[in-house]
Amino acid sequence: MQSLADIDECNMFKDDNTILNFKKPTIQFSVKENLLIVTGNSEVKLLQDMLPDIIKQVGPQQYEALKNMMGDLSKRTSSTEVDDEDDVPPLVSGTFENASKK
Repeated sequence: MQSLADIDECNMFKDDNTILNFKKPTIQFSVKENLLIVTGNSEVKLLQDMLPDIIKQVGPQQYEALKNMMGDLSKRTSSTEVDDEDDVPPLVSGTFENASKK
């Protein structure tokens, strides 16, 4: 295993449009095993919060991919949400005894 030094930040993009962000990670790699290990403290951040910093770091292909991801995200948030039967019902105050007497 070999190590990469002086890495300031590592971002891992997740399918739910969040980013696993590592500040000053330790990165080890092995070309022979085709393996990359990122270790350190991570924080989950929203794509839209990280976008200004990420734009400075990407090339044209990654820029287009980010643009598409943001477009998909805005479509989901602007579309009308349909009530889902798996949603958690609202919290009702009271006790079980009071509810059973009704």
